[in-house]
Amino acid sequence: MRTAIGGHDPRALFARAYQDLVNHWPVPVTALDVPTSYGKTHVLICGEQGAPAVILLPGGGATATAWRDVAAGLSRSHRVIAADPIGQPGLSTPAGRPVRTGAWLALRYALHAPGPVSRLVLLDPNRHLRPTEPALPPERHPAASPPQRPAHGQVPGLGNRRAPAGPSLGRRHRRGVGPQARQDRHARRPRPRQLASLHIPALVIVAARSRAHDPRRIASRAQDRLPNVTTATLAHATHHSIPTEDAPELLRHIEPFLARGNY
Repeated sequence: MRTAIGGHDPRALFARAYQDLVNHWPVPVTALDVPTSYGKTHVLICGEQGAPAVILLPGGGATATAWRDVAAGLSRSHRVIAADPIGQPGLSTPAGRPVRTGAWLALRYALHAPGPVSRLVLLDPNRHLRPTEPALPPERHPAASPPQRPAHGQVPGLGNRRAPAGPSLGRRHRRGVGPQARQDRHARRPRPRQLASLHIPALVIVAARSRAHDPRRIASRAQDRLPNVTTATLAHATHHSIPTEDAPELLRHIEPFLARGNY
């Protein structure tokens, strides 16, 4: 049963705000629903057919639209597929097998099925590379940071600087409003020996201003545990500004990394 708020269907508002963001992508984009045993996964696709494929998975509580500017840049040389993971806000539709665990999807997939994955990029990984350490003090927790005031015409939380004003899709992401609510189900953290078995090239990009963890320790742990890793630091990024606010700097690291070697 749907719940109407103020005479408006929140699902319809979410879908309209989502589509408005897609309409303002700087490159042509195609939306598809891909059937899986867990339901239909909604994906946004751009770039030339036949080009090397790149799969973009958003962080917790976000959707494929968060990749807009990064996807536009990568589409110059790749076939880019940005997904709404089932179990997070977005336009994917859960059905069939229930989703019992989540998080760390890119790393988990690379560990489970390394054959199809030629390269792996992890953006400010929050848990699976974090060393065992005391909980962060309250003043360093991400929730302690006040939200930034959005620029005129910007949908809060998504960094879509060229989009017209509209419903707060960013807030809907954070609150789990939309076609499906966020499900905070975390898979078991990969063990060190599992990480040591991952021999494909990996790029770990750390946000220097992250409050979710100690950025220097994350970079150090990546170098210690991943056998074929390159690390980079975004000097002005926070854990929650990637990838929406840092697309140009991200592309400066990701594009040459993807260009190395053959697929």
